Amino acid sequence: NDFRASIPAVQVFIDRIEQSGGQLAAFGEDGVVSGWDGDGASYFPPGDVNIYELSLWSNSEGEVINFKYYYEFSDGNGVIVDLNETYTFIAQDIVGDGFAPFILTGELLPCDCLGNLFDCNADCGGTAFEDDCSICSEGNTGHEPNSDIDCNGDCFGFAEEDDCNV
Repeated sequence: NDFRASIPAVQVFIDRIEQSGGQLAAFGEDGVVSGWDGDGASYFPPGDVNIYELSLWSNSEGEVINFKYYYEFSDGNGVIVDLNETYTFIAQDIVGDGFAPFILTGELLPCDCLGNLFDCNADCGGTAFEDDCSICSEGNTGHEPNSDIDCNGDCFGFAEEDDCNV
């Protein structure tokens, strides 16, 4: 255990959007996985954040750890995103908590030479978007009316027009 460190609260943002699914992995300088959270984030209500947990292993103090995130589209396909931040390994270190998580950021990279991005159906340059209820829908903007939201604004809620004060 001398070569272990812990990051018990990691918050991941892809394109400035907080993530709650997907998988997070840490890699040592040799490219070998040093830590992994494969079951998505846990919601931490007091901090109002979604956090991943990583236990890291290394063979040497001062090793620079890089992070990658598996971004999963709603159809089950996904892409690996290289995250911007690194961590310098210190044995027995504990970094981040639910109120001040260790922040990792990344961007979805263009999928072709025209600068197009994958849409939520994993189509390069596609026009599908995730609505406010995380449903992948066809179209060209994310601002169409959403039939999955009831009149109270709840995703998949059961309120009908006469139940709401709108």
